[in-house]
Amino acid sequence: MRIARASMGLILMLGCLYLHADEGEPQKITVVGTLHRAMAIGAETTGWIVQVESETVVDGKPISSIEVSDSHKPKELEGFDNQRVKIAGRVIYRHGVESGMQPYIEIKTIKAAPAPNQDKP
Repeated sequence: MRIARASMGLILMLGCLYLHADEGEPQKITVVGTLHRAMAIGAETTGWIVQVESETVVDGKPISSIEVSDSHKPKELEGFDNQRVKIAGRVIYRHGVESGMQPYIEIKTIKAAPAPNQDKP
């Protein structure tokens, strides 16, 4: 019985290592849009979301908004609330009980983006 448990533990550990290694390099992304506060039932959110202005594709799916997180300087996002921003970072996934796997951007750089020129077609 002891050998069977040890074997199952080893198989599960190797399976987890294989799945983790299969993820590959996170997708790098740059988006321009308006940063807003976000809320969700059960706190399954980073607290911030950016409404993107142009079609952006994450894992082959077009998105109109994506959550953002800045774990290094979380208070910095408050200065950009309801403003047009340009965010560069990488796409990371988190698992929520209600929402399942959800992508979000781990911010590398964030800066205010000027309003688009309305005179150009």
